[in-house]
Amino acid sequence: MGEERDVLFYVANEVYGIDVAAVQGIEKYVNIIPVPNAPSYIEGLINLRGVVIPVFSIRNKFKLPEIAVTEETRMIIVRSKGVLIGLQVDKVKEIVELSDKDLIEPPGIVQNEETNYIRKIARIGDKLVLLMELDGILSAEQKKTIEDMVKEQ
Repeated sequence: MGEERDVLFYVANEVYGIDVAAVQGIEKYVNIIPVPNAPSYIEGLINLRGVVIPVFSIRNKFKLPEIAVTEETRMIIVRSKGVLIGLQVDKVKEIVELSDKDLIEPPGIVQNEETNYIRKIARIGDKLVLLMELDGILSAEQKKTIEDMVKEQ
């Protein structure tokens, strides 16, 4: 029986998860440097210990309104399609261990180009949590745009 560990986080009032093996770090919110004319899915850039990292907007990806940064806002630093990015989330909840019996394949009806970030669905208590596939978050075009943006800095 397989087991995995996932970082659970909030965006709006929903809980999502990312495989902890893909997470490079979880950081407190730091000031984001806006990039004029950047695509709407890019919040801007951060300088994290000398590394320039683009910040990807999960809220934009999910077509949710932006909210003010709070004390609980976090950046989850991950690698998607070989590109280091920061995912700005409303709050990090916890790290959980999940077994195969907790995981469900997503129904085919919810899988399309806009939702290929859904890796699995987890049953945690009485809630269902979408577990994200990081390589499904960025399209090939978005990956190229982010790589070009970081090279210019």
